[in-house]
Amino acid sequence: MRSLGGLSQTRDHPRVWGNDMAELKRSRPPGLGVSHPKRPLGQALGSPLASEVGSVLCSEFQGAQREEAPSASLSIHALNLLSGLPATGLTMRFSRHEGPTQPWVEVLKSTTNTDGRLDRSSLAAQRLRAGTYKLHFDTGEYWQLQGYTSFYPYVEIVFTITGAERKVHIPLLLSPYSYTTYRGS
Repeated sequence: MRSLGGLSQTRDHPRVWGNDMAELKRSRPPGLGVSHPKRPLGQALGSPLASEVGSVLCSEFQGAQREEAPSASLSIHALNLLSGLPATGLTMRFSRHEGPTQPWVEVLKSTTNTDGRLDRSSLAAQRLRAGTYKLHFDTGEYWQLQGYTSFYPYVEIVFTITGAERKVHIPLLLSPYSYTTYRGS
């Protein structure tokens, strides 16, 4: 525990400075709580540093109280089984189904990188809520660029994410005359 002007840094949270919790409770005026919108906890301590720390504590605590809708992250890996290498440059469209009478809504269009994956920056913002999604891969175009004719002009993978899933990984194994996909880990 380090000390600075009567305030101590705790081991549990080294970037937060504050008095012992018992002392905070004793020195806090009645009605002043962590989630009080007008008077941050640190104002009870009477110093600018303490006031700033109290504001940080309040905002972190309030942020932790907010319930966010469960969401999942998505990763994709495409492999060329003919060469045994990643399927580099495979065009992919990612869509969400909004309802039985609604059309598919395209969320993302991209191509696989040299590892046969979508760049993390493309998928970073794609936190997925529960629902039905579709991956559309332009396999005919991919195989044509590789010098082959493909039996399948495209591959569509439709899948459902439930609220309990946190990570969804979908591998796609390709050859000119077949493909395989499964729910990876």
